[in-house]
Amino acid sequence: MIRAGSLEFALARLHGRLSRRPDPGAWSGIERSRETGPVLDLIRGTTLAPLAGPLAAAPDLHGLDRAARDSWRALLDDARRWMPEAWDPAIAWCGALACVPALGHLASAEAAPAWMADDPDLAAVAKASAGERRAVLSAGPLAPLAAAWPDRSRLGGAWLAEWRRRVPRGEFEGTPLEDLTRLVSGHFTRLADSRSPATARHDDTLDAAITRRLRRHPLEPVAVFAWLALGALDIQRLRGEMARRIALPLARPVP
Repeated sequence: MIRAGSLEFALARLHGRLSRRPDPGAWSGIERSRETGPVLDLIRGTTLAPLAGPLAAAPDLHGLDRAARDSWRALLDDARRWMPEAWDPAIAWCGALACVPALGHLASAEAAPAWMADDPDLAAVAKASAGERRAVLSAGPLAPLAAAWPDRSRLGGAWLAEWRRRVPRGEFEGTPLEDLTRLVSGHFTRLADSRSPATARHDDTLDAAITRRLRRHPLEPVAVFAWLALGALDIQRLRGEMARRIALPLARPVP
C-alpha cells in the first residue's frame, strides 16, 4: 500500500469525494426504478460508481453482499492510504464490522452458507465445525471478537472495545471522535433492539447528524471516520435497494 500519510491530504481527498455523494434526486430515481439497470446508471459518476460493475454481475443476494463488503473494504483502503500510519490499526479494524452479522450467525451454531467459504475474513471460521469455531476465530485476524463468543449480542461491544484500543492515545476521550462514536453506537443499539420497528428505509436523521459533525470539525481526525460512516450508510442503502429488486423483481417501490 502506497501511503500519503498526512491528515491534511486525507481531509482534502475526502472533502472532494463528499461532493460526489448521490444527492436526494439520485436516490429518488433509484427508489422509483423497478429494474437494476437504471439504478446502476444513476450511481455512475457518484462515489458509489465502483459498485456498478460488481453489482451488474451479482445474480443473487450472496453476490450482492459480497460486492457491498468489497466496496466497504476499498473505502477503508483509501482512508488507510491517505491517513498517517498511526491511524492504520483503527481504520483497518473497521473492516471487521462487515463480518459481525455473519459471525453472529456462526456463533449460533448455524450451518455456514456456501458464500462464507469464499470470504477472506470468514472462510476459516465458516469451514470449522460448530464446536471449533471459537478456537479458529481466536487464532485469526478477528481474534478480539472471540471474547464475546458464542453470545452474538456481545459481538458489537467486543468490536468497539478493540477499536477504541487501536485509536491513537489521546485522540478519543473528550474529543469529537468520542461524540461520533456515541452517536453511531446508539444507532447500532437501536438496530439490535427487537422492539424497534424493522425498516429498509434510509435513516436520514442519522445521515444528517453525522454530516453535521463532519462539517463542524472538517480539519480533525473525526472527519475521516464521519466520512467512512456516511460511505457505509450509502453502501447499505444501495444494497437494500438492490436486494429488493433481486428478491422481489416485480415489487413496486414503497412511496
